[in-house]
Amino acid sequence: MPPGACCSVPGNGPTHRHSCPLTRTTRSGAGTRAVPSTETQVLEWFDTYHQDWEREKGGHWAVTRDGGEVLGRIALRGLDFDDGIAGVAYWVLPAARGAGVASRALTALTAWALDEIGFHRLELDHSTRNTASCRVATKCGYLLEGIKRSAAVHDDGRHDMHLHARIRPAGGFFHPSVA
Repeated sequence: MPPGACCSVPGNGPTHRHSCPLTRTTRSGAGTRAVPSTETQVLEWFDTYHQDWEREKGGHWAVTRDGGEVLGRIALRGLDFDDGIAGVAYWVLPAARGAGVASRALTALTAWALDEIGFHRLELDHSTRNTASCRVATKCGYLLEGIKRSAAVHDDGRHDMHLHARIRPAGGFFHPSVA
């Protein structure tokens, strides 16, 4: 997979939104991870996101309802073009949870990353306490490979993390309806 693969396909994949009103902390029974609490922090985060894209380190997109209301975020990060591996990450604001937002965003990003960009393997990890993310990963065809012990720090302390992965099919094309 050649360097420049991501940046050479402008207009494909999810739409990158340059700013969004992420002014709260996401909370669930699975612990807490902070999101920006001021507009200045939002702009700083998105500046870093732009730098990640330009440096081919990752891509971050706001998940929106019809291009308007922000529902969450999805990301492709830790891009390893030599081995064709990347990580995926997402979160959904509490008001939008349970409506398939994460599954639809993950399915779209997965299809784009495997088919258009040509990654071979996508990895997804989440707290073992986050059963909703486990369901999303499994629904989208990411197989559970194991547990990374004490691998992430949340506001309530260290968490073990499930590691899931989705491999590009032997035929070379990801089909969202075939998980």
